Amino acid sequence: MGFGLVQESALACVVPSTICAGSTVTFLPNNSPPYTGESCGDEIPYYIVCNLGLPGESEIGCASSFCTFPSVAPPNMNSNSTSVPGPATSCGSKILADSQVLIEKIPIVGTNFSLYYQSQRVPGNTTWYEANIPMTGSSISGSLSQIDLTVTIGTRIITYSDTSPAINQSYNLTWDGKDGSGSPVVGSVSSNASVLETDPGYTGYWFADSYGYIGSPQYFGFTYINWVGLGGWDVGIHHSYDPVRLTLYTGDGGTYPTGYQASGSNSLVLSQDGSEVYVFDSSWRHINTLTGLLGATKYTFAYNGSGQLSTITDAYSNVTTFNYTSGNLTSISAPYGQSTSVTTASVSGTYYLSSVSNPNSETYNMTYYTGGLLNTFEKPSGVTSTMTYSSDGLLLTDSSSAGSSDTLSRSVSSPNWTISESSAMSRSSSHAILDSGLNQYYRTDTDPASYSSVYDYSQGSSYTASTDILGHGRTVYTSLMFDLGMPNLRL
Repeated sequence: MGFGLVQESALACVVPSTICAGSTVTFLPNNSPPYTGESCGDEIPYYIVCNLGLPGESEIGCASSFCTFPSVAPPNMNSNSTSVPGPATSCGSKILADSQVLIEKIPIVGTNFSLYYQSQRVPGNTTWYEANIPMTGSSISGSLSQIDLTVTIGTRIITYSDTSPAINQSYNLTWDGKDGSGSPVVGSVSSNASVLETDPGYTGYWFADSYGYIGSPQYFGFTYINWVGLGGWDVGIHHSYDPVRLTLYTGDGGTYPTGYQASGSNSLVLSQDGSEVYVFDSSWRHINTLTGLLGATKYTFAYNGSGQLSTITDAYSNVTTFNYTSGNLTSISAPYGQSTSVTTASVSGTYYLSSVSNPNSETYNMTYYTGGLLNTFEKPSGVTSTMTYSSDGLLLTDSSSAGSSDTLSRSVSSPNWTISESSAMSRSSSHAILDSGLNQYYRTDTDPASYSSVYDYSQGSSYTASTDILGHGRTVYTSLMFDLGMPNLRL
């Protein structure tokens, strides 16, 4: 967990055999910027620059040892790069630090697929139902006697009144997920908010929020991943789409905004890099993945009568089958006969994966908190990660039985916030978001070596420019709210 950086040496780099066994490690030549991305097998990439003789340390992740941070520039500084970093991540247990989200992965033997867990996609993460709504500005009239807030969420109307208004006042709203008639709402709904100020001589004055919440559509609610039938997990190539938020949620834990195009009774969604097209049926279930260039079918997804994922068929008619008993996943059968056994356990009436064992008798074990938040994750090696969360499901700590840890904390000074990250060796990094109040956001990432990169985002715009610490200009097509994976930008 956390980036491992090691100073470059003129000697040949000796890679410990414990680093990502079974995968490759490639180091850039000496005349290139001293960074490289590593293929971490079933883990996420990180960056290594080698220096022999520095002391080692234990870290959570695909490598068993890293060296101490030197005084060199941070990764991602290749001038040929054309992308701005997405959510800040930590290796091993992939952590989206900006949004305090945990991602774990389990490979499915006999296939090129993996199962993924994403902590923002279970009911224990309630951020989909929360918003901080500004009600007053930095100054108010001395005779202001009352402010009335009205929030409309779908058909639900929520009101709040305060007869002792103050400057910079806001209201923390938590929606219970029900519509105007009291029935549960499935999926996302749009909302709007308005504030009425009662002031002698100014009765009926509407307050306009310069930060974009008042009068602007925001969204509440989410269709949690349980419907897939995989015990709170999903397959990396199997995706979900929200037509209200216009957002694609990839099976491997990714999130990004994109529109869709109708095609008969189906809808087509383009992948972020344009290489694939995802076909969703009228119920917004992912039924096909096509190549972006020719439209050839890469994968076909089928579902059983309960709507659970039952088979994945690739372009060569290889079929991966998901087997259920009494509605719970019990095994996964690969095209060439390998069988992965699965057990589930009930958590507050909902079943989540509790163990996954492959044909080599390698077993992953999981436990959960109420709401499906992952509590412990034990790998076949016996190394166990233990997680803790805030009351609304934001990741706070991820600690390994090997001695390493990652601790996240959030500091909010609305409309700005900072996420601070610290390892077991007290290496600290931070990710600060500044809201300029003009639909413009600035993100500053500071690594443990105190090097910073500042990125400039335009909310709602598809065009974003940035300049890194070395002065290299970059362009990315994204939106900060989704880049950070935030359900609601207001915190």
